[in-house]
Amino acid sequence: MKRVSSYLKMRVLGAIEGAPGETIIARIHHVSEQVFLDEDGQRFRFTWRTIQTWYSRYKKDGTTTVLPKPRSDKGKTRKMAPEDVLEAIEQVRGRFHGPYNITAFYRACIEHGLLQRERIAPNTFRRVVKAHELLKPDAEVSLLTRAEGKAFQIDPEGHDVRCERRLIAEARRLNAAGKMLAPIIDDAHLMDVTALRKIRLLFEDFPKNHCLVLVAQPELLQNLTLTVNEDLKNRVTYSVLLKKLAPDSIADFIRAELDKSALAHSTFSDDALSLIVRSSEGGLRKARNLCLGALLEAVRDRTRTVELKQVNRVLLQPHWRKEVDLPH
Repeated sequence: MKRVSSYLKMRVLGAIEGAPGETIIARIHHVSEQVFLDEDGQRFRFTWRTIQTWYSRYKKDGTTTVLPKPRSDKGKTRKMAPEDVLEAIEQVRGRFHGPYNITAFYRACIEHGLLQRERIAPNTFRRVVKAHELLKPDAEVSLLTRAEGKAFQIDPEGHDVRCERRLIAEARRLNAAGKMLAPIIDDAHLMDVTALRKIRLLFEDFPKNHCLVLVAQPELLQNLTLTVNEDLKNRVTYSVLLKKLAPDSIADFIRAELDKSALAHSTFSDDALSLIVRSSEGGLRKARNLCLGALLEAVRDRTRTVELKQVNRVLLQPHWRKEVDLPH
């Protein structure tokens, strides 16, 4: 099986919009039960964790993250990140039941084109899996703990317990130096509640003058309102909902970005700018991606000014259209 194409990833992400469910997690679970066809008609089905990873990257960086990029270290010795290995494992985990075998996981990842032998050898795969315990159900929590270790500039290697001890010791050292801790977790709504609960237990041993900042979609609040998660909700000391930006603010943002790029404000016609502002629905990332797509269309048309036709061509792309507008 070949590697998943950008076209197929965008189809999966597009299906989330129209999937039933009151929360994004519910919609992602529903999409994970569907079968998708790639350009050659080959059937694919993805785990909810894989779709969740793609969705998180798409929301954070836009469409460019699902497109193949040339490696900056081409021709040099490379080392795969544990997160990449975990994503490959999650895609083949459903094939295994009962006692697992690391070699079988590696072979399955290679056969499905999720990993390449020239990038990660069998012994390296085994070492990464064992060091980060990637075959455990809570492997995501383990990686998060190590990410916190890197943020605190301490050695994240070793067993989770030792890593947690070093985190606590470093937090107490910073507190003794008169510094306050404020770790920030972005896209926290994509985290499993179990991971949040384990982070809470870890922070129980931290100095009391710290705070954890979670940046998330409203789905996180909905999950915390459940009775089973009341222990987490009771620890929320402050929350705020960020409203969508007004049209004038979006237009000012676009003009400011043009200034940074040394482009004239007339690069976008008044009609094109108005359409971009309306279509962005108050979101900066939508506005940025729509402007970028329109500029690319203008380059293809060999024109210096973005008009309505360039913006409309971008809006006709599947990921910009609503489910009801897509052909069946």
